[in-house]
Amino acid sequence: MKEADQIGIVPDEKKCAQCGALLPTGALARLCPACLLKQGVAADTATQPATPPFEPPPVAEVARLFPQLEILALIGQGGMGAVYQARQPALDRLVALKILPAQPAVGPNFAERFNREARALARLSHPNIVGVHEFGQANGRFYFIMEFVDGANLRQLEQAARLSPREALQIIPQICDALQYAHDEGVVHRDIKPENVLVDRKGRVKIADFGLAKMLGCEAQNLRLTGEGQVMGTPHYMAPEQVERPLQVDHRADIYALGVVFYEMLTGELPLGKFPPPSGKAPVDARLDEVVLHALEKEPEQRYQHASEVKTDVERIVQTPSSAPPMSAAPLGAVQPGREAMREPRLSRLAVIGAIWAPFFLSLTLFFYAKAVPAAEYHGPAWWQLVLGVVLSAIGLTAPFGTTILGWLAVAQIRRSAGRLYGLGLALFDGLLYPLLALDGLIGWCWSFVLHRLLELNPPADGVPTVNNEALMLATILTSLAVDAAIVWWAWRMVRKPVDSRPTAVPQRPPPATTASGTNPVLGMVALMVTIAGLVAPLLVGLIFPPAWSYVAWALLGFQLLGLGLGALAWRSRAGKCAAITAGINVTIWLLFLFFINSGLAIGGTSAKQAVVVISLTTADPVISKDLTVTASNTWSASCTATQTFRLFEVSNPGVERCVVTYRLKLKTENLAGRAYLEMWCRLPGRGEFFSRSLGNVATGSNDWASYETPFFLKKGEKPDLIRLNLVVEGRGQIEIKDVQLLVAPLR
Repeated sequence: MKEADQIGIVPDEKKCAQCGALLPTGALARLCPACLLKQGVAADTATQPATPPFEPPPVAEVARLFPQLEILALIGQGGMGAVYQARQPALDRLVALKILPAQPAVGPNFAERFNREARALARLSHPNIVGVHEFGQANGRFYFIMEFVDGANLRQLEQAARLSPREALQIIPQICDALQYAHDEGVVHRDIKPENVLVDRKGRVKIADFGLAKMLGCEAQNLRLTGEGQVMGTPHYMAPEQVERPLQVDHRADIYALGVVFYEMLTGELPLGKFPPPSGKAPVDARLDEVVLHALEKEPEQRYQHASEVKTDVERIVQTPSSAPPMSAAPLGAVQPGREAMREPRLSRLAVIGAIWAPFFLSLTLFFYAKAVPAAEYHGPAWWQLVLGVVLSAIGLTAPFGTTILGWLAVAQIRRSAGRLYGLGLALFDGLLYPLLALDGLIGWCWSFVLHRLLELNPPADGVPTVNNEALMLATILTSLAVDAAIVWWAWRMVRKPVDSRPTAVPQRPPPATTASGTNPVLGMVALMVTIAGLVAPLLVGLIFPPAWSYVAWALLGFQLLGLGLGALAWRSRAGKCAAITAGINVTIWLLFLFFINSGLAIGGTSAKQAVVVISLTTADPVISKDLTVTASNTWSASCTATQTFRLFEVSNPGVERCVVTYRLKLKTENLAGRAYLEMWCRLPGRGEFFSRSLGNVATGSNDWASYETPFFLKKGEKPDLIRLNLVVEGRGQIEIKDVQLLVAPLR
């Protein structure tokens, strides 16, 4: 830097702005050398509230304590002690001597903080950090000898009105270099402010006073030195978490303080209350607004995560001239349009769309599986049903692919948004839902394959190898839960990692849970887990164990209502919003599904109340199968030892068309190791035979009398000449049959 470009050079004839003394040639910032030396610890640093007043010892007393030094003058004092200018005759150099109040005036914690500061500074060797030459104790007074900086601090330059925006843009990158180096070494300054940023006569920046540094990774007792309610730092430059959670402060507090210093350098004012962006207070490049406001975000995870990122953005702005003129200054307290949109994070739209899309496939599967109508019996809906079916089917069938793709796109978008977007949990849910369901289906198939092979290798005594459905369901659920939990845990850890993969010694601490109303993230995560588990688990149970579909539907609704309630309680947390939105969507779809079923608007549907019994068969009517016997209670009974089909009745020329034919009977089972279901065949002249099976409503185990039915849909012109009614039993056990009926209801 040329001599004419040095920061703060003023004409020779002026006087010192502080003491009025005549200024020598090349004076810096209208200050004489004596005033320039007063860049020591500022008095506005907040430490323990009960610290007694400290009177720095006179120069003569300090000279007796440090005979190896030539003490020249007291140049500063503050909450951490006093700083003297001294000369080291042995090395013929100027140094700064910093001493602490004598014990016991300051207490043991003060001395511990001093030792911690000295160790921290001794580890740092950087051109933009004040170096430490020596530290120790002399006659009960702790001290360290550090590099002497011949210059002024930023506060003095600001007060002298000699700091332009151009010079601020030269200083900020040097501060960033120093902070990034310290953070990489595991050191957090925690008291960045203009008084601690020194500028020498050549324009080089030096950061001083690491007395409040928090050593990350040091022993636990050092981390407890700042007790409950003991706030370390300077109030106007402290990050919110420094006041609220002083024990959980990390390097991002320095980035917040850097944002305050940057704002003050550009505007001459502190960013207090509802403040305008820098371009609204001073004629500076409007692109700097984003940099400053990003550094001043209230939540640590929404700020810059590294000081080097601030330097990169500032240098890019400096190297790329802005085509827009600087914005005019706005009145104090005014907020420019769009600032709230720029500062307030929003929920990822891709994640929301994926969550809305996801339930369509599950609802489509639930609907058709519950109806259990084979494709062969679907003979043409009305035009509006066709349009609705095509639209909903297209949305539902593409949901697994669309939801998964949108979920992972949202994950990438949120991770790169630097806190501008949230909803990472919802995005991960979208990305993993269908892959995990597919994996669960594969696990179920594998268990079924294994159990069948085991039965083939060790057949039972009666020679009928039948898989126990309860054992299969339990094994599948337990394995799926374990595998899914491991995958979700691993994926959550991966997506939570910072996008910047450069190694650093500073750990990233997640924000702790709060207890304010509606802001508890723990409750929000519980709500999200209940919502997801309440959606996946009941559907998985229903797919594996079809007789439980009626319970599944109500269990799904109950879980979603619980998730909706918990999400509403934690609405102000991100996970709470995700849970409430997802549960609300699922409840809405469930209610619409219930409405369609009850109103008979389902494809090919009809109202059960309009069904008319056209044929009713009892034990007085002979059955075709010879394996059925009539009991004393007028029922048919059979003992099954293998899979077999019982042919019950054949109805010739029933005279029905354009209707829903329903085959119904009452069935009782005892120790049925397998399942039993109804089967109805309809023969259409010239077209062949088609069947319908009640696979969504089967009997298994031991059950008292219950009604089972299966429908068959006939359109106009389809008039069967033969209907065959069968009962299929897969497995072994005892069955009883009664009240066989054939019902007919007109199609809507």
